[in-house]
Amino acid sequence: MRGPGYRCSLFDGRADLPADSCVLHFFRHGEAVHQVRNAEAEVRGEGCRCFDAVPGRGRTPYACPYWSEDLVDAPLTALGREQAIGRGAALAVDRVFTSPTTRTLETSVLAFPPPVAIVALSDLRPRVGRHMHSKCSPRSLLVPRFPRVDFARIPDGEDRAWSAETEPREALEARAARFL
Repeated sequence: MRGPGYRCSLFDGRADLPADSCVLHFFRHGEAVHQVRNAEAEVRGEGCRCFDAVPGRGRTPYACPYWSEDLVDAPLTALGREQAIGRGAALAVDRVFTSPTTRTLETSVLAFPPPVAIVALSDLRPRVGRHMHSKCSPRSLLVPRFPRVDFARIPDGEDRAWSAETEPREALEARAARFL
């Protein structure tokens, strides 16, 4: 990927990097409650179909398992916490950038022990849309739960970026480019 002021390429660790380089490691969060809920719905043939050409084809009315209010900012499951513990310790990173969602904050804190700095950035949140797990908790609730995390770049109050309308792919790509 190329863009103004940056160049990204794969690095396998076998070659020396130029002195002005940095390496980005991308981590996926551990298993979260919303994923388990959808997997259970899939068994019944009722999993998420929001991105199908015709959502809920063959069923009327369609109700996505991710639309449930109790999935707002879904946390990790016990298995997800276990999956995350210490996973990043061997990477020798000095800073982690994370989405402000609970599941990614939990993963970051568990995977990267102190003194690694953790910074929450809104541009790293998941694609915004009707799925309730893409809605973030207010910063005022997250700060006491995650004291190691720098939330200075996260606006306080309700999640104003969340919308029931699916974020266009172009907007998602623009957020990724801003981060890079």
